Amino acid sequence: VSLYCFHDEYSLYFDVGTSRFPPRSFTPAILSRSAMAAFNSDKRRNKYIEVLEKSFSNSSINCCLYFGDGLLLPLLVLDMYPNIELIILQSSNIHINHCLEAILLNSSTKLNYRIISSLDKDKIDFQRIDMILSEPFFTTSILPWDNLHYYYLLQKYRSYFHSNIKICPRKSRLRCIALEFNNLHKIRSPVKQCCQFDLTPFDEQIMEASLNVDETIEPQSLFEYSSKKPTLSKIIDLMEINFEKNYNDQIEKKTLEISFIENGICNGIAFWIDYELNDNIWLTTGIENENDSWVNYSKQGVHLLPKPIHVKSGMKLQISAGFDFKQGQFLFDIID
Repeated sequence: VSLYCFHDEYSLYFDVGTSRFPPRSFTPAILSRSAMAAFNSDKRRNKYIEVLEKSFSNSSINCCLYFGDGLLLPLLVLDMYPNIELIILQSSNIHINHCLEAILLNSSTKLNYRIISSLDKDKIDFQRIDMILSEPFFTTSILPWDNLHYYYLLQKYRSYFHSNIKICPRKSRLRCIALEFNNLHKIRSPVKQCCQFDLTPFDEQIMEASLNVDETIEPQSLFEYSSKKPTLSKIIDLMEINFEKNYNDQIEKKTLEISFIENGICNGIAFWIDYELNDNIWLTTGIENENDSWVNYSKQGVHLLPKPIHVKSGMKLQISAGFDFKQGQFLFDIID
């Protein structure tokens, strides 16, 4: 057996094939680090396996529809339940399509699937579909809640399906936690003095530009940035989104309190989204418990406080959080 190794500036690629040259579909070049990490996460994979076993074992499900840019779930369904027909809606990302099709075509067994380019009534019988599946993951997503594109697809085509169709995931919850970052907050901090030079005028220009241009919440891979443990607060559930419900372009918003349980300097608040795949089986894009390590297969949203707050256990911080379903935007503000 010959093992070939190729690399580009950022990635290594191994091939046990006979070609001395890498194929054009160079997977690490077309999939983000997060997507590769999601595909290879044992914990994430085991949760999907558990959900599929609960959903398909001793059930009458014969046909499923899958949409999204994730590669793991359709492959698991086809491998574990070859008798179930899987209809796959093509991704808007042509590279994802090529990658998935290459994997499926190289299977040593006959797979029961069909790939469609659009949800057209002339192409599929929607009444035959028993379950809708999604990871959900879309390559165009930047912040965790951008993957709620899944919700909008469900609502757009919901009337096509029969009323008791099953969906996975069923709902999601937006969560946050207060943190004291060791270094990440410095990207929004003034320089002040450097080599005996007063950089205050420069700081003022940068801070003013940041207030005018930068988003309140920005994406960060928090597994790369340490914060002090234990965390300054417990995990707070901001809101829950039921995918079986149509929110009709509403703005859902409420006022909440972050209760601090530790002394420290609060310089940031992290946000993420969890998905309920089945009864009490949740898949997180952040952390499940306060002092866990952050998952490496998804970025989190981070709000860095312009002025860090010295907090003590028992103090509270009032915030406003919600979601604009018309714009598809998460809403957040700190109430003075």
